[in-house]
Amino acid sequence: EICGAVRGMAFEEQGCGVVLQALALADDPPAVAAALAAGLQDSICEACSSPHAAKVLEAIGRLLGADWCIHVASSLHGDDARRVATHVAGSAVICQLLEVAPAAAATAALVDEVLAGDVGVLMCHKFGYAVALAIASSALPRQRSALAAALLADLQRFARHRFASLVVASVFKSCSAAESQHLARTLMDQAGAVASLACHGFGVRVVKAMLELPGASQQVVGYLRKCSRRLQKDKFGAQLLQEFDIQCRGMEVGIHRCAGG
Repeated sequence: EICGAVRGMAFEEQGCGVVLQALALADDPPAVAAALAAGLQDSICEACSSPHAAKVLEAIGRLLGADWCIHVASSLHGDDARRVATHVAGSAVICQLLEVAPAAAATAALVDEVLAGDVGVLMCHKFGYAVALAIASSALPRQRSALAAALLADLQRFARHRFASLVVASVFKSCSAAESQHLARTLMDQAGAVASLACHGFGVRVVKAMLELPGASQQVVGYLRKCSRRLQKDKFGAQLLQEFDIQCRGMEVGIHRCAGG
């Protein structure tokens, strides 16, 4: 009965709760999930824009796996894909697709659609940045490269942004060594940038990521040691120095995180 009425129930708060409870209590959850999927298969885009129906999509995805996620991905195109990527509910659906079926052709096409839009807006959006993080960690290498290239458009601003700074830090870890080095050099080429970021509540995330980056960490340490007195007077700077045990001592000394850091 619920499976036959899922199209109407999933979009309402109370109905969504009933559907999710029925799925959780079912004797054969995958079979029930398949029946629910059949009832929603023609309403994917609309469901991604519903805070309630999107939860049902995710629940189905956890049970049916890649096949269902590929169907969801293939249902989102163009402007719909970009809109869903910055939606409070839809962004979580796209993150699930990248987690479950990142290499599927349908998922890759969806990510391409998202990246064809304004990636800067995506990275700075309070929901869209989660999709950008999922792309950085799970998408195809060429798509991760596209994300890294988009950061270069305004790297200093992104590195200080509440949400985009998380993307910058993630890209350092997930893109190729050459791309990471290029991003790090671009940041460090601006005089005083490392110290400025280290004293910034969001920018310090990026400095921490660079301190973990082979080939750039020692240069970052050098900049931090030169301005250590300034950093010691700053809340974020002082915490950074302590966490990585950076002191004004010989430049030959490496860095390591303090115990519990």
